[in-house]
Amino acid sequence: MRREIIKTKFDGPVPFIWKDKEDFSGRSISISTWDQPKVSVDQIFKEISRIDIPDEAPVICDLCNDEITEFPVPVMNDSYALCPKCFKKVKEG
Repeated sequence: MRREIIKTKFDGPVPFIWKDKEDFSGRSISISTWDQPKVSVDQIFKEISRIDIPDEAPVICDLCNDEITEFPVPVMNDSYALCPKCFKKVKEG
């Protein structure tokens, strides 16, 4: 997996990794609730449920919700998959 720090328009230098389609297998969505703040951030969110995503489900851009069809995919901060259009917008320059 390729890793690179890229200057962005919004957050300055940000870590990116490039993931192949196979890297998106085994995904899930966590449904959480907001608890009253207690001692630490870890205690604020309480997971209610986890929903598995089928491996054949499309990979969706986390900024514009378009389906991503070109791989490898740039993933910002180990969390946000970006389509080519959004990746171009996020990069500085």
